Amino acid sequence: MARQVLRLGSMGFPVYFAAVGPEEAKDNITMTIADLPIYEPAPKKYVYQFVPSERNILQKGIGSVRRFFAEYQESMKSLFCYLQNFSEKVSYKWEVSKAHTLGLIDYIQNDPNVLARAGVITVAGLGGIVAGYKGGRMKKVTYSSIAIVSAASLCYPKQAANVTYSAYDGVVSQSCRLWKFLTAPPPACPPEPVKETAVKEEKAPAQKSDGKNVVH
Repeated sequence: MARQVLRLGSMGFPVYFAAVGPEEAKDNITMTIADLPIYEPAPKKYVYQFVPSERNILQKGIGSVRRFFAEYQESMKSLFCYLQNFSEKVSYKWEVSKAHTLGLIDYIQNDPNVLARAGVITVAGLGGIVAGYKGGRMKKVTYSSIAIVSAASLCYPKQAANVTYSAYDGVVSQSCRLWKFLTAPPPACPPEPVKETAVKEEKAPAQKSDGKNVVH
């Protein structure tokens, strides 16, 4: 079979076509790409058949790299889809739990029944005791106190805010007083009175001489 092979040089990889005529031995015509008709079908007396070319070393290397990056892209795409679905599920569950929690908090804070709030505070205290079960008595007291204070602040936010502000003001005022007391200069001691020592001059008594010697 006589085949005339045409290479498409404009493509990155060579592509071959074989034009086979009905009279293979007598009618062999070489045609270029420019000679092929664009708007009209090719002549029927020729049969065009695709013939793949053998790839060289460079093409094989490029093909391996392309396959590697294609597989890597597919794996990354699947990983991205998995992470996106996981984040959407987590976000949905977070929004649902947040809505339920806010609804429960609003119900507890606005419920006129005191027993609901008292039950929440009691359960929080028991939870603190259970959390510090393996520790000593001090640990149980600390955990239960923190849990009770937190639950009370949650159930009574306005009262907790007022108590917090009052305690903060008291701590700040006492701290200022203590700081002033520690940084104040020591009081000055009054000067000691200076003792004036009078120097007495001893004067010898004046003796009158009458011209006579006095014998003792």
